[in-house]
Amino acid sequence: MVYMTVCLTVCRYFIDALDEAGQQLIRPKYQYVYKMQNVSGGVNQKCISSTPVEDQWKCFFAQYTMPHITSRFFALNSQYDTWQLPNILDLHCLPPKCEGKDAEAFTGWRKTFLEAFAPVLNGSTSIGTFADACLTHCQSMSNAWNEYKIGDQLMRETFADWYFERSTGKGREIDGPYPSNPTCTKRYFAPEIDSVV
Repeated sequence: MVYMTVCLTVCRYFIDALDEAGQQLIRPKYQYVYKMQNVSGGVNQKCISSTPVEDQWKCFFAQYTMPHITSRFFALNSQYDTWQLPNILDLHCLPPKCEGKDAEAFTGWRKTFLEAFAPVLNGSTSIGTFADACLTHCQSMSNAWNEYKIGDQLMRETFADWYFERSTGKGREIDGPYPSNPTCTKRYFAPEIDSVV
């Protein structure tokens, strides 16, 4: 009998990035949790062994661990994850209520996220993704699975194409910038930012 391991990450591609003011808001928190909970044994060991001891906390962030993952992997994440916007970017508004430097920070976030998402985008064909431009968090735990599309592909269809290894190029959908996706009519699981919008 042959066993195959596959991974589906849902809204957990949290990135090491600067906040709106150019400061490290999330990094010290992750470094603290990494050390306090001694998570070195629970993160990818290939990442740990290839990283200097003083930087091994990086293996707690998706962008640093992803290049070391060899299992089939599907990343389901909004490019505008509503947990990351206030907790990493330190942005406490959403369009159309963002103005001035907040609007610029929101617009610039997509580039920052996609740069950190490069290990998924440039990875092997065993890596699939559905990276929409919806203002949401944990969309697979809602009806978004049957509503959100990128082009003509539903979220669930993209995942199924990847999982069942249907034809080359299927199972990797990357959305354009916000607000290009007309299926993003609802926000799911966004309590962190809904309270300030």
